[in-house]
Amino acid sequence: MYLGKAQEATGDMIGKAVAAISFKGGVGKSMLLSCIALGLKRGGSFTVAVVDAAEDATATRLLAPRCAASAGALTYATGGGSAEVCTFDDGALVDAVPPGRLLGEVKRGALTALLDRLRREYNFVLVDLPGAGFTHPLVREAVKAADGYVVVLTPQSAPLVGERVRPLLRKPYVVVLNKWVEGLPGRIEAEALGRSKWGPAWFIVEDKPVVEVATAQEKLPCDMSPRPKFAEAVDRIAAFIAKVFYSV
Repeated sequence: MYLGKAQEATGDMIGKAVAAISFKGGVGKSMLLSCIALGLKRGGSFTVAVVDAAEDATATRLLAPRCAASAGALTYATGGGSAEVCTFDDGALVDAVPPGRLLGEVKRGALTALLDRLRREYNFVLVDLPGAGFTHPLVREAVKAADGYVVVLTPQSAPLVGERVRPLLRKPYVVVLNKWVEGLPGRIEAEALGRSKWGPAWFIVEDKPVVEVATAQEKLPCDMSPRPKFAEAVDRIAAFIAKVFYSV
């Protein structure tokens, strides 16, 4: 389905774009963002879309494994002019804009324009980005265009990321320390970064075998039955984001 024909629109209300940032790959950012999207959709009367701007397409494979779209977020951002949305009719758990094909260099303002269009159709637009720093053009533009952030840390990256994250914290955000095990570092840094004017915005997601197995199999641990503690943690994150932006 091409952008502009979503099943449900938000009327005159403009939705919120939330960008997931990690500064490095392999931290579980795409898995967390996908589960947060599912939590927002199921936990409230929200319309939700995920924009997958990462070339590995992990979020798309998790949320819309049968998505066959060829034009997506990267197509649009590199001058393609159109993007497709995989929806419930395509078997998607949450509406997803896949990466699509890269056509060249990232065009300045293109990702912002895509998010602006999606904000008019969805309450929440969650953006999965490459695991890279602010020098990456998509990360740099998404940081400016987003209404808030999900900052994903691991015990290994948390001590190194604090000062790079701090300039973002003028907008609503959550800090997620993922893959944490008792005794590892990172908790103090996550707590310090998560003290926000919107309330305690830090969340600890412990590393559990069930999550590792699901990740290896490209399945969503938040969609499993019985639901693991990972799903409960993600639900709390989704509820916090909903409360900050829509006071629910």
